[in-house]
Amino acid sequence: MSGVGIDFGNVNCVVAVARRGGIDVLTNEVSNRATPCMVAFQGEQRHIGESAANFAMQNFKNTCTDLKCLLAVRAESEDAKIGADWVKNKLTTGPEGFLAAECTYGKEGNTSQFSYEALVGAMLSKLLSIASVEMKTEMTECVVSVPAYYTDIQKRALLDAARIGNVKVLRLLSEHSAAALNYGIFRTKDLPEDKPMKVAFVDVGQQKTTVSIADFLKSGVKVISVASDKVLGGRDWDNLLVHHFAKEFAEKYKLDVLSAARPTLRLRKECEKLKKVLSANPEAPLNIECLMEDTDVKGYMSRDAYQVMMEPLLQKLEDVCLEALKGAGLKDGSEIANVEVIGGGTRIPSVKNSISKVFGKQVKTTLNADEAIARGCALMCAMMSPTLRVREYALSDASPYLLSLQRIQEDDMIEGDDITLLPLFGSTPCMKAVSLKHTGACKLILKSDKSEPIADYFVEAEKLGDEEPGKLKVKVKVNGNGIAAVHSAVLLVEEEVDVPMTDVEKTEESKPAETMQDESKPAATEDTAAPPADADVPMPVDTAPGAESNPTTAQAEEKPADTVPDAARTKKVKKTRTIDLVVKRGSMNIGLTEASLAKAFEDEAQMKAADTYQRERADSLNALESYVYDSREKLDDYGKLKEFVTEDVRTQILKDLEAAEEWIYSEEAEEAAKSTFVEKKDALFAKIGPIQARYLESENRPVYIGRLKDTILKYKEVIVPGVAKYEHLTEEDKSTLLKSCEGAMLWLTKESAEQDAMPKNVDPKLTTRILEAKEQEVVSVCKPIAEKPKPKVEPPKEAEKPKDDASKPAGGESEAKDGEAKAAEAGDKSDDVEMKDAETDPKAADGSHVENGEEPNPTNTE
Repeated sequence: MSGVGIDFGNVNCVVAVARRGGIDVLTNEVSNRATPCMVAFQGEQRHIGESAANFAMQNFKNTCTDLKCLLAVRAESEDAKIGADWVKNKLTTGPEGFLAAECTYGKEGNTSQFSYEALVGAMLSKLLSIASVEMKTEMTECVVSVPAYYTDIQKRALLDAARIGNVKVLRLLSEHSAAALNYGIFRTKDLPEDKPMKVAFVDVGQQKTTVSIADFLKSGVKVISVASDKVLGGRDWDNLLVHHFAKEFAEKYKLDVLSAARPTLRLRKECEKLKKVLSANPEAPLNIECLMEDTDVKGYMSRDAYQVMMEPLLQKLEDVCLEALKGAGLKDGSEIANVEVIGGGTRIPSVKNSISKVFGKQVKTTLNADEAIARGCALMCAMMSPTLRVREYALSDASPYLLSLQRIQEDDMIEGDDITLLPLFGSTPCMKAVSLKHTGACKLILKSDKSEPIADYFVEAEKLGDEEPGKLKVKVKVNGNGIAAVHSAVLLVEEEVDVPMTDVEKTEESKPAETMQDESKPAATEDTAAPPADADVPMPVDTAPGAESNPTTAQAEEKPADTVPDAARTKKVKKTRTIDLVVKRGSMNIGLTEASLAKAFEDEAQMKAADTYQRERADSLNALESYVYDSREKLDDYGKLKEFVTEDVRTQILKDLEAAEEWIYSEEAEEAAKSTFVEKKDALFAKIGPIQARYLESENRPVYIGRLKDTILKYKEVIVPGVAKYEHLTEEDKSTLLKSCEGAMLWLTKESAEQDAMPKNVDPKLTTRILEAKEQEVVSVCKPIAEKPKPKVEPPKEAEKPKDDASKPAGGESEAKDGEAKAAEAGDKSDDVEMKDAETDPKAADGSHVENGEEPNPTNTE
């Protein structure tokens, strides 16, 4: 498994993968490291990424852009008005009140509405497929970046989009945290162990600007301050040039460029190029042919003039930097060790100068401006993977907004002020607990200072009597995605019980007295240990209202007594009874409903299947078109197939090819199915295939003839006299081999002569298959003879000697042999004795006996 990280940008997206050997940024189908973030619709086909960007200028009304900044945006909000100024497709209001895109899609050309969750889901699925192609296996898990300004609702919407696209998101990682992780994990040798080193990160993207400050140690990084402007980005610098030249062209050429969408897009694209040129040159021209009304326009811009135009934007950038310093408790940048810049907008020299002015030091560009965030996400995915080993490096993010809790009773009466759970720049993930005075069933609302209410929960609890005081303890969890949810709610009820005096004394001796919170004081919150960065918060198991759980304080059980205890020997003791309460999700509309999600998931599956079919249909059409052009070229007057077909047949086939070409560009072909293209190609192949086969036979026949001749000559060498290797062959073997070779050569000579006499425009008699079969026939006869092994020659046996007295061994020799036999027998007996000693000797048996006086080492485990 590999760790996949996705930098989800507003204009371009980057995919990185962490695998053995390091982190690699992947290229898409056209070998680009950045994939355009857009989805387009054209007829029955949907285009995502590069294919959508190829004709975005011509199909701008059905091309959905700015997916990142329009996700989960209310139609009546100010963000919707700002986003409408940048997109050219039609925006509408979805069923849940969020923005949706309206495009023409389908065979009938009907107008369809697409939620931005569905569009983002399709984009994420496309990005993950890039990793799947690279890794040659299906990738299903990834870590996705989110901007610092994303609210809880937008993060939930991004997770819903991943569900629609069938993408499993292990974690949503903020962009500044991803850059900090990528910066710190490769510099652990240079980082301090005790006193943190402060580093500032300035990210100027296409649509937003984020400034963050983090503390780095060898063991990890902690983000302490974040400031962002979600409407200040590189496109604002482009817009300065767009409005400048639009005004100039209106005066010079009487053209209202901004009144039409296509000229505006062309002008914006050229101004983006001009901005990049001015970053490296003091001046640059602008030339656009046929911008509007067949008019060619020309312009000119110097860097100094551009510098004056961008001063308001530079002031906004400085304000964001100062806000980040203030959030970190710093007056200036004197305590900042390094200032790292990322994002395409930081390549402008004036931007770098303004950042250096605020922090008082030169900015650094050691991180890749376009790929740092994707690399950080891939690292986080690898750290969460059970199959990859990554150096342990802790990461603590900072909440960019304040989180509070509000309680509402059943009668819709608000009780008190909002209770702050997580302060601004509080560390996440975390668990927060708050104690409230119990007044019965209530509704809990999580709120943020930067968005509408996050979510609501209903707590089922019976109202207690006045004589039964109780406290409601609520735990709120902020997980690794930065999403808050009510984790659990319990009711703590104080009771007085009579216990024996002896038990009371023992309890007081073994346990210190507990301090209870005064209900008259305002509700307090407490932090608990940070939970793991999981994706979802599990709800507690529903229990019946009033069900008791284990008491939170040590209780002394009453022991049975033989007699009724005396009242003087008992004492009233307070104890706390814990009741788990049922917490249910409220009905507040904070995103897509389950029904909408299910429908969007089904629609995405259908569109993905339609995309596959349309891609295969286009491939079939292209294959038919290529076959028509290639065949016509081979069959014309100078083609290589002309000699292998009769003239009348060639003329008819050329007419069929011309008719097929005309049909390809007809309206009928535009609506034809994939099977129609396959059938037409097969019909043409049935006519042209035999001609192509004759040509191939004519080209390959000399090669097979040469192979057969070489085989015959090879085996005829066996019968050459004087070759020692084949001297063992019999005359019969040589005759059989010679007969096979001579017969094959005669057959080849005859068949070749007949084939040469035949015209080329008829099917050949001597084919490569026949030649190959003849070669195998010769090999089957000759190879066993040629590889026949030589017979083994046995050495001559010695002549048997006569049986006389001289053949008998002498007496001395006989006695010597008898002595050797006895010695061998004695040796066998001595061996038996030694084995017996080894069995009876305890030292030898347990192996403790050591020769040469050496003692065994008990600690040696080798």
